[in-house]
Amino acid sequence: MQANIYESYRPLLESWAPYTNVVKQNMEGYSDVEATQLSILLENTKNEIEVSRGRMLNNTPVVEGTDISMVNTFTSNVFDIITAVMPNLIANDIVSVQPLDRRNGQVFFLKFTYGNSKGGIKAGDDMLTSQKGFSGKDYSGEHVSGEVLTIDGGKASAQFVHTPIKPGTLTITTADDLSKEITDVPNADGVTGTLTDGGTGLGSGTVDYVKGTLELTGMTVSQAEVAFDYDLNSFDAKVDEVDVRVVSEPVVARPRKLKAIYMFDVAYDLKMSFGLDMDQVILKATSGEIGYEIDNEIMQDLLNIAGSESIWNKKPEYKGMDQKAHEATLINVINDASNTILGNTKRYEATFIVAGKNAATYIESLNTNVTQYGAVFQRAETNGVVGGPHLIGVLDGKYKVYKNPYYPDDEMLVGAKGEMFIEAGYVYAPYLPLFASQLLVDSDFKAQRGFCTLYAKKAVNRNMYHKITLIDNEQVSPEGE
Repeated sequence: MQANIYESYRPLLESWAPYTNVVKQNMEGYSDVEATQLSILLENTKNEIEVSRGRMLNNTPVVEGTDISMVNTFTSNVFDIITAVMPNLIANDIVSVQPLDRRNGQVFFLKFTYGNSKGGIKAGDDMLTSQKGFSGKDYSGEHVSGEVLTIDGGKASAQFVHTPIKPGTLTITTADDLSKEITDVPNADGVTGTLTDGGTGLGSGTVDYVKGTLELTGMTVSQAEVAFDYDLNSFDAKVDEVDVRVVSEPVVARPRKLKAIYMFDVAYDLKMSFGLDMDQVILKATSGEIGYEIDNEIMQDLLNIAGSESIWNKKPEYKGMDQKAHEATLINVINDASNTILGNTKRYEATFIVAGKNAATYIESLNTNVTQYGAVFQRAETNGVVGGPHLIGVLDGKYKVYKNPYYPDDEMLVGAKGEMFIEAGYVYAPYLPLFASQLLVDSDFKAQRGFCTLYAKKAVNRNMYHKITLIDNEQVSPEGE
């Protein structure tokens, strides 16, 4: 289970438990972190409603035609709709979602830095970021490498902090000629060692294994580096430190708005004939449209910022090649995209795909090639009414595949999502998931209500996304024809 870093919001989580518990009962793996995020958004909405109600109760001038009872109608439905819509946004599966508790807020990223220097590693350098991943250096082990010697007048001295040095493991090399190397030879006392030039130009001298001191003379090289092992089981051995920080950047929530207009007598007929409340119908429709537009906007942003790209030819390279066998090679291109992301970040492999209509067609057809070619696409169940970007299945047991009808037909995005929500490639930061203005009815019995959402977004790491473009290259005849 994820630890809830929103611990200070626990009273808020408990106050909205009747809503968040419903989500937990119906969504496997829904964590306290996600439940707290939903609670923050519900609380933001409640506060906005109370502000609007207070303005009217205090006789603050509002547009003519406002009816305070309509605020109550909105209130009775909006929390249920937010609870249903927000946990089901595709954004939750492809980017980091960090709700704001005010319009001018901050989004956060996790950063690890080295707390002290060790060999070629310098204190303050990044150990792990979403851009770079792990450095791959031996920071936690007993080996130290890349210690640079300062040479002055053919002499060099050093004081190492990682002690005691294991006898017979200290080597000195020169960047001028990698074949030149000298190694310490332990003395009889077991505390010191001797280094001999041997014609290398690296000088001669002594090393104290316990104190970690090195003295060399007679050096003719301009640059030299030291490497050695030390004993971490020693009582006095230094344990290296990692500094963990959460880096923040300011963002401002921006709006999306829609206005619904209808004749008041139509709403009456709808209620009397079908028992449907026009306000509730419009609220569900507009909230759904806003949700689809948010998902699409995020998906378009990811395609635009993708840090790498490749192509795949829809046609076999040679005439006469089996078309189905060629189509099965698409999975190789997708796996290559995932490995490109891993190579660029050193941390993440791809977890999802967003595809335009033509690109999705090729992915969906891969399930017909299971027996012969091994590519597996497991289709998700839908009722045929999708309304926008939606999950169509899982490819190769690894990639969630989303079809976006607003994407370029022949393009797809292969992307990764961090393990924790603060390991971000892109942040979606909602402030007010859904809000509505008061219902206005004019003298012509024309009713209207405005709807809006407020959110911020921030692109953090383009290397977590890869674009694949499908092309139509002409086939060529096989060689010899």
